[in-house]
Amino acid sequence: MSPQVWLITGTSSGLGRAGQIVVSTGRNLNALENLKARFPSTRLLTLKLDAAFSAAVEHFGRVDVVYSNSGYGIVGELESVEDDAARSLFEVNLWGAANIALEAVRVFRDVNKPAGGRLLLASSYSAITAPAGMGHYSASKFAIDGYHEALSKEMNPSWNIKINILELGTFTTNAFQNAQISQPHPAYLDSPISDMRKLLANPDETLQAFSAKPASVAAKVFYDIAGDANAPLRIPVGPGSIGILKGRAEEIVSSIEYAEKWKELLQ
Repeated sequence: MSPQVWLITGTSSGLGRAGQIVVSTGRNLNALENLKARFPSTRLLTLKLDAAFSAAVEHFGRVDVVYSNSGYGIVGELESVEDDAARSLFEVNLWGAANIALEAVRVFRDVNKPAGGRLLLASSYSAITAPAGMGHYSASKFAIDGYHEALSKEMNPSWNIKINILELGTFTTNAFQNAQISQPHPAYLDSPISDMRKLLANPDETLQAFSAKPASVAAKVFYDIAGDANAPLRIPVGPGSIGILKGRAEEIVSSIEYAEKWKELLQ
Protein backbone atom coordinates (compact mmCIF):
# COMPACT_ATOMS: atom_id res chain seq x y z
CA MET A 1 0.00 0.00 0.00
CA SER A 2 1.40 3.39 -1.04
CA PRO A 3 2.07 5.91 1.73
CA GLN A 4 -0.57 8.59 2.15
CA VAL A 5 0.11 12.12 1.01
CA TRP A 6 -0.68 14.68 3.70
CA LEU A 7 -1.08 18.38 3.00
CA ILE A 8 -0.78 20.40 6.19
CA THR A 9 -1.49 24.13 6.29
CA GLY A 10 -0.15 26.49 8.91
CA THR A 11 3.00 24.43 9.41
CA SER A 12 5.15 27.42 10.32
CA SER A 13 3.46 27.59 13.72
CA GLY A 14 1.30 25.58 16.08
CA LEU A 15 0.19 22.00 15.61
CA GLY A 16 1.08 21.95 11.94
CA ARG A 17 4.68 21.26 12.96
CA ALA A 18 3.76 17.94 14.58
CA GLY A 19 4.07 14.62 12.84
CA GLN A 20 5.53 13.24 9.59
CA ILE A 21 4.74 15.95 7.06
CA VAL A 22 4.74 15.48 3.29
CA VAL A 23 3.34 18.73 1.88
CA SER A 24 3.99 21.48 4.38
CA THR A 25 2.68 25.02 3.93
CA GLY A 26 3.00 28.22 5.91
CA ARG A 27 3.13 31.99 5.63
CA ASN A 28 6.76 31.98 6.80
CA LEU A 29 8.77 29.48 4.77
CA ASN A 30 11.95 30.31 6.68
CA ALA A 31 10.33 28.68 9.72
CA LEU A 32 10.16 25.41 7.79
CA GLU A 33 13.90 25.10 7.11
CA ASN A 34 14.43 22.63 9.97
CA LEU A 35 11.83 20.31 8.41
CA LYS A 36 13.65 20.39 5.08
CA ALA A 37 16.79 19.30 6.88
CA ARG A 38 15.01 16.30 8.42
CA PHE A 39 13.17 14.89 5.38
CA PRO A 40 14.23 14.16 1.77
CA SER A 41 12.39 15.84 -1.11
CA THR A 42 10.69 12.54 -1.91
CA ARG A 43 8.79 12.86 1.38
CA LEU A 44 8.55 16.61 1.94
CA LEU A 45 7.57 19.74 0.05
CA THR A 46 7.59 23.13 1.76
CA LEU A 47 5.79 25.92 -0.06
CA LYS A 48 3.37 28.81 0.17
CA LEU A 49 -0.27 27.84 0.54
CA ASP A 50 -1.44 29.33 -2.76
CA ALA A 51 0.71 26.81 -4.64
CA ALA A 52 0.25 23.87 -2.31
CA PHE A 53 -2.44 21.74 -3.94
CA SER A 54 -1.18 22.03 -7.51
CA ALA A 55 2.41 21.36 -6.43
CA ALA A 56 1.37 18.38 -4.30
CA VAL A 57 -0.52 16.82 -7.20
CA GLU A 58 2.33 17.49 -9.64
CA HIS A 59 4.92 16.05 -7.26
CA PHE A 60 3.01 13.12 -5.72
CA GLY A 61 0.01 12.57 -8.02
CA ARG A 62 -2.64 12.95 -5.32
CA VAL A 63 -3.50 14.32 -1.87
CA ASP A 64 -5.02 11.88 0.62
CA VAL A 65 -5.35 13.95 3.81
CA VAL A 66 -5.63 17.69 4.33
CA TYR A 67 -5.02 19.00 7.83
CA SER A 68 -6.39 22.55 7.79
CA ASN A 69 -4.56 24.34 10.57
CA SER A 70 -4.26 27.99 9.48
CA GLY A 71 -5.52 30.64 11.86
CA TYR A 72 -4.73 32.90 14.79
CA GLY A 73 -6.45 34.53 17.74
CA ILE A 74 -7.25 37.97 19.09
CA VAL A 75 -7.53 38.50 22.84
CA GLY A 76 -9.53 41.46 24.07
CA GLU A 77 -12.94 42.71 25.02
CA LEU A 78 -15.32 42.80 22.06
CA GLU A 79 -15.54 46.57 22.50
CA SER A 80 -11.76 46.97 22.44
CA VAL A 81 -10.98 45.19 19.16
CA GLU A 82 -10.79 47.42 16.09
CA ASP A 83 -13.07 46.50 13.17
CA ASP A 84 -10.15 46.07 10.76
CA ALA A 85 -8.43 43.62 13.12
CA ALA A 86 -11.62 41.61 13.58
CA ARG A 87 -12.30 41.47 9.83
CA SER A 88 -8.73 40.36 9.13
CA LEU A 89 -9.17 37.56 11.66
CA PHE A 90 -12.31 36.33 9.88
CA GLU A 91 -10.56 36.57 6.52
CA VAL A 92 -8.01 33.99 7.71
CA ASN A 93 -9.96 31.85 10.19
CA LEU A 94 -13.20 31.63 8.18
CA TRP A 95 -12.63 32.44 4.51
CA GLY A 96 -9.08 31.11 4.36
CA ALA A 97 -10.13 27.80 5.88
CA ALA A 98 -13.26 27.70 3.68
CA ASN A 99 -11.14 28.07 0.53
CA ILE A 100 -8.84 25.28 1.70
CA ALA A 101 -11.85 23.03 2.30
CA LEU A 102 -13.31 23.59 -1.17
CA GLU A 103 -9.97 22.98 -2.87
CA ALA A 104 -9.49 19.82 -0.83
CA VAL A 105 -12.89 18.52 -1.92
CA ARG A 106 -12.11 19.31 -5.56
CA VAL A 107 -8.81 17.42 -5.46
CA PHE A 108 -10.26 14.49 -3.53
CA ARG A 109 -13.14 14.14 -6.00
CA ASP A 110 -11.76 15.23 -9.39
CA VAL A 111 -8.01 14.52 -9.20
CA ASN A 112 -7.47 11.51 -6.95
CA LYS A 113 -7.74 8.13 -8.66
CA PRO A 114 -9.60 6.48 -7.09
CA ALA A 115 -11.58 9.38 -5.66
CA GLY A 116 -11.53 10.03 -1.93
CA GLY A 117 -9.78 11.81 0.89
CA ARG A 118 -9.92 13.04 4.46
CA LEU A 119 -10.27 16.68 5.55
CA LEU A 120 -9.30 17.42 9.16
CA LEU A 121 -10.22 20.90 10.41
CA ALA A 122 -8.16 22.12 13.35
CA SER A 123 -10.83 23.98 15.28
CA SER A 124 -11.04 24.70 19.01
CA TYR A 125 -13.17 24.15 22.07
CA SER A 126 -13.77 27.90 21.69
CA ALA A 127 -16.15 26.85 18.91
CA ILE A 128 -18.22 25.06 21.55
CA THR A 129 -18.17 27.67 24.30
CA ALA A 130 -17.00 31.28 23.92
CA PRO A 131 -14.60 32.42 26.66
CA ALA A 132 -14.56 36.02 27.83
CA GLY A 133 -11.90 37.95 25.98
CA MET A 134 -11.88 35.68 22.93
CA GLY A 135 -15.19 36.64 21.37
CA HIS A 136 -13.94 37.32 17.84
CA TYR A 137 -11.79 34.19 17.78
CA SER A 138 -14.69 32.08 19.07
CA ALA A 139 -17.11 33.61 16.56
CA SER A 140 -14.73 32.74 13.71
CA LYS A 141 -14.46 29.17 14.99
CA PHE A 142 -18.24 28.83 15.41
CA ALA A 143 -18.55 30.01 11.79
CA ILE A 144 -15.95 27.69 10.26
CA ASP A 145 -17.30 24.73 12.24
CA GLY A 146 -20.75 25.38 10.78
CA TYR A 147 -19.27 25.71 7.31
CA HIS A 148 -17.53 22.33 7.55
CA GLU A 149 -20.61 20.67 9.05
CA ALA A 150 -22.71 21.84 6.10
CA LEU A 151 -19.98 20.79 3.69
CA SER A 152 -19.88 17.30 5.20
CA LYS A 153 -23.61 16.93 4.54
CA GLU A 154 -23.18 17.96 0.91
CA MET A 155 -20.73 15.16 0.10
CA ASN A 156 -21.94 12.46 -2.26
CA PRO A 157 -21.08 9.10 -0.65
CA SER A 158 -19.60 7.92 -3.94
CA TRP A 159 -16.87 10.58 -3.60
CA ASN A 160 -15.52 8.78 -0.50
CA ILE A 161 -14.69 12.07 1.26
CA LYS A 162 -14.66 12.21 5.06
CA ILE A 163 -14.61 15.43 7.11
CA ASN A 164 -13.73 15.72 10.80
CA ILE A 165 -13.77 18.82 13.01
CA LEU A 166 -11.15 18.61 15.75
CA GLU A 167 -12.20 20.66 18.79
CA LEU A 168 -8.70 21.15 20.14
CA GLY A 169 -7.63 21.81 23.69
CA THR A 170 -4.33 23.44 24.66
CA PHE A 171 -1.05 22.07 23.30
CA THR A 172 2.53 23.30 23.58
CA THR A 173 2.66 25.43 20.45
CA ASN A 174 3.40 29.10 19.89
CA ALA A 175 -0.27 29.96 19.38
CA PHE A 176 -0.34 32.17 22.47
CA GLN A 177 2.78 34.03 21.36
CA ASN A 178 1.19 34.66 17.95
CA ALA A 179 -2.12 35.91 19.35
CA GLN A 180 -2.91 39.59 18.95
CA ILE A 181 -3.83 41.40 22.16
CA SER A 182 -5.97 44.54 21.99
CA GLN A 183 -5.53 47.59 24.18
CA PRO A 184 -7.69 47.22 27.32
CA HIS A 185 -11.04 48.98 27.33
CA PRO A 186 -11.16 51.12 30.50
CA ALA A 187 -14.68 49.95 31.40
CA TYR A 188 -13.46 46.36 31.73
CA LEU A 189 -10.43 46.77 33.98
CA ASP A 190 -12.05 44.72 36.77
CA SER A 191 -13.85 42.24 34.50
CA PRO A 192 -13.11 38.51 34.03
CA ILE A 193 -10.90 39.24 31.04
CA SER A 194 -8.37 41.09 33.22
CA ASP A 195 -7.22 37.70 34.56
CA MET A 196 -6.82 36.42 31.00
CA ARG A 197 -4.65 39.41 30.10
CA LYS A 198 -2.39 38.80 33.11
CA LEU A 199 -2.06 35.14 32.17
CA LEU A 200 -1.16 35.89 28.56
CA ALA A 201 1.59 38.25 29.63
CA ASN A 202 3.69 35.09 30.13
CA PRO A 203 2.88 32.46 27.45
CA ASP A 204 4.88 29.73 29.23
CA GLU A 205 2.82 30.18 32.39
CA THR A 206 -0.31 30.17 30.24
CA LEU A 207 0.55 26.76 28.79
CA GLN A 208 1.26 25.43 32.29
CA ALA A 209 -2.02 26.84 33.62
CA PHE A 210 -3.96 25.09 30.87
CA SER A 211 -2.08 21.78 31.39
CA ALA A 212 -0.89 21.86 27.78
CA LYS A 213 0.20 18.60 26.17
CA PRO A 214 3.06 18.24 23.63
CA ALA A 215 2.05 18.77 20.02
CA SER A 216 3.59 15.39 19.13
CA VAL A 217 0.89 13.71 21.25
CA ALA A 218 -1.80 15.46 19.22
CA ALA A 219 -0.18 14.32 15.97
CA LYS A 220 -0.58 10.67 17.00
CA VAL A 221 -4.29 11.27 17.59
CA PHE A 222 -4.68 12.99 14.22
CA TYR A 223 -3.17 10.05 12.37
CA ASP A 224 -5.49 7.66 14.23
CA ILE A 225 -8.54 9.75 13.32
CA ALA A 226 -7.49 10.04 9.66
CA GLY A 227 -7.44 6.25 9.42
CA ASP A 228 -10.77 5.65 11.15
CA ALA A 229 -13.71 5.28 8.77
CA ASN A 230 -16.16 5.59 11.68
CA ALA A 231 -14.78 8.75 13.29
CA PRO A 232 -17.61 11.21 14.12
CA LEU A 233 -17.86 14.70 12.67
CA ARG A 234 -16.79 16.56 15.84
CA ILE A 235 -14.04 15.17 18.04
CA PRO A 236 -12.69 16.78 21.23
CA VAL A 237 -8.89 16.44 21.36
CA GLY A 238 -6.69 17.57 24.20
CA PRO A 239 -6.82 19.02 27.72
CA GLY A 240 -10.18 20.52 28.61
CA SER A 241 -11.96 19.67 25.38
CA ILE A 242 -13.95 16.63 26.53
CA GLY A 243 -15.10 18.38 29.70
CA ILE A 244 -16.13 21.49 27.78
CA LEU A 245 -18.13 19.49 25.24
CA LYS A 246 -19.81 17.52 28.03
CA GLY A 247 -20.65 20.77 29.80
CA ARG A 248 -22.17 22.23 26.65
CA ALA A 249 -24.21 19.05 26.10
CA GLU A 250 -25.56 19.31 29.65
CA GLU A 251 -26.37 22.97 29.07
CA ILE A 252 -28.33 22.10 25.91
CA VAL A 253 -30.29 19.39 27.74
CA SER A 254 -31.10 21.88 30.50
CA SER A 255 -32.30 24.43 27.92
CA ILE A 256 -34.52 21.81 26.28
CA GLU A 257 -36.03 20.87 29.63
CA TYR A 258 -36.70 24.54 30.36
CA ALA A 259 -38.44 25.03 27.00
CA GLU A 260 -40.66 21.94 27.37
CA LYS A 261 -43.33 24.03 29.14
CA TRP A 262 -44.12 25.79 25.83
CA LYS A 263 -43.98 22.62 23.71
CA GLU A 264 -47.73 22.16 23.22
CA LEU A 265 -48.35 25.86 22.74
CA LEU A 266 -45.77 26.19 19.99
CA GLN A 267 -46.54 22.99 18.07
